Amino acid sequence: SATPAPAPYKAIVVLALNGGLDSFNVLTPHKSCPLFKSYAKERDDVKLEPDEMLMIDASSSENQPCTSFGVHHKIPIFKEIYEEGLGIFFANTGHLSKPVTKRNYFTETMTQLFSHNTMTQESYIVDAFQINEPTGILGRMLDVLAAKNITVGPIGISTASTILDGDPQTGRKVDVIPTYGPNILTRRSFIPNTANGIDEVKENLEDLNGETGVNSGIHANYWSQNLIDTWNKADELSVLLQSVQLGTRFSGNLGQKFATVSKLIKTHEQRGVNRDAFFVSMGGFDAHAYAKANLDGNLPVVNSAIKAFYREMTDSNMIDNITFVMTSEFGRTITGNSGGGTDHAWGGNYFLFGGMMRGGRILGEYPKSFGNNDPTNMGRGRLIPTTSWDALWYGVAQWFGIDTPDELKDVLPNNGNFGCRLYTDSDLYHDGKNSISGCGAKLMNFDMGMFIGEPQFNLYQVRRILPHDV
Repeated sequence: SATPAPAPYKAIVVLALNGGLDSFNVLTPHKSCPLFKSYAKERDDVKLEPDEMLMIDASSSENQPCTSFGVHHKIPIFKEIYEEGLGIFFANTGHLSKPVTKRNYFTETMTQLFSHNTMTQESYIVDAFQINEPTGILGRMLDVLAAKNITVGPIGISTASTILDGDPQTGRKVDVIPTYGPNILTRRSFIPNTANGIDEVKENLEDLNGETGVNSGIHANYWSQNLIDTWNKADELSVLLQSVQLGTRFSGNLGQKFATVSKLIKTHEQRGVNRDAFFVSMGGFDAHAYAKANLDGNLPVVNSAIKAFYREMTDSNMIDNITFVMTSEFGRTITGNSGGGTDHAWGGNYFLFGGMMRGGRILGEYPKSFGNNDPTNMGRGRLIPTTSWDALWYGVAQWFGIDTPDELKDVLPNNGNFGCRLYTDSDLYHDGKNSISGCGAKLMNFDMGMFIGEPQFNLYQVRRILPHDV
């Protein structure tokens, strides 16, 4: 086994619900809140009925329009974790280059809004101006920690993701582990439906990828070394994970992914890793039709997987060592379409939990109205986010060990655009130590004029205003 690193173990687990989660039906105004009337009117036939939501108390949450909210009844684990004081909802959150309004969002937002591919990438890289392209938010965290001699592990379950990619110059690879654990080399890898053993195949593979010769090339050598390394690592990891007994039953494909994550977390000492970043995903949330049926079908799957993972982490005394982050690339329109579905929008509601979280609260700014006159409503209930991905990840990064302003700048290069709108580890965690200088005082609004000698424009923004070549 590897030598453990000196730092205490921590893991971030990201669950991406791909397609655009209809998250304003995951966290809704409760029927006892005056805002429910606006919600019900605008959502119409895609709204949750009062008996389809589970009430949570939000009286300890600052600046929210309701003291009671509703959680979709098909995902009761969110209510349970929230009420146990370990879960936080982030309201109306999403990709932002800077805080914007209905008047200026079009020219001040550096992306192609409402596109699955683009907005998924934005949620993974959290780098609006692509200062550190092509790296992801978790990958950059691991880069900083590795530079401080902390052992790290980027792991995608069943798939790779940009969110785990670090600086290519580090040479660190992302491990992609199948849903049920590592695949090992067997005879069926090469000779299916035969009785032949694997020994002869192994011998040939080792000969082909063995020592370099006079005719070897750099690319061939790199390929061979990667094959041998991956082969050995998969064999070792397979044996290790088979030795782990879980006390919780995980069911379904998503559940098995979290079973594998649980085994990896429980074997961190044997793997010699003190900071893990896991990426798990599930698709199927792009509900342009039958939006309510979509959540009724998908949320129980998510609920079962998270419930089992939460139980396993709690029972094995690892819950204090993890932060779980549930995301999606964007929210969906408040107003339904003619097919009983909802369409691509922007801001959405997301959920975090962990043993050290100051939970039982809703952070961010939930809309005060769902009508077109609300300052966040661009039309049809496409809501401009009031909280950025940068704000959500800022405190999580500090908890993970990103300590200094320079390190935070490397991890979140655009955090300076959000000032006091960021959430520090003190805002999110019981053991948080950091605050943002100058924040917490009384807010004042004033107008300011500026004289600029030479105006500067971003070419992307100019092309959005003037679609012809410039």
